[in-house]
Amino acid sequence: MNREKFLKELEECLSELDGAEKNSVISFYNDYFDKQISMGRTEEDIIDELGNPRFIAKSIKDNYKSTGNASAFNRFNESKSEQFKSTTINIDRWYYKLIAAVISILAILLVTAILAGILTIFLKIVVPVLIILIIVSVIRNIFNR
Repeated sequence: MNREKFLKELEECLSELDGAEKNSVISFYNDYFDKQISMGRTEEDIIDELGNPRFIAKSIKDNYKSTGNASAFNRFNESKSEQFKSTTINIDRWYYKLIAAVISILAILLVTAILAGILTIFLKIVVPVLIILIIVSVIRNIFNR
């Protein structure tokens, strides 16, 4: 689902509201998309965060029916907007720190494994060659006396 489909489905589900109220809701969510996209988020992330437009429409209609005025809708939107802002910021920071830590640990393990492999191969070649050179040197010294 993209922004256009989300807003269209939301508008269809709000058919019981009068035109001004419906336009106010659609305008709010359209502005919310604009703000979030300007902060670098994708439409898919925003829609995942908001959830199903049918559920949003039901919540708005229930809230509107119980109060009968637009100010209840505005309070609902303001509280949801603040909730989304704080949740998004906290999750992003925690999420990115975790990914950075895991990548760092994996990089250190990979470098250590590569160095250990190189050292093992190097020692398997160098140690026997050194032993042979020492033996040859000792034998030469014995025969040169």
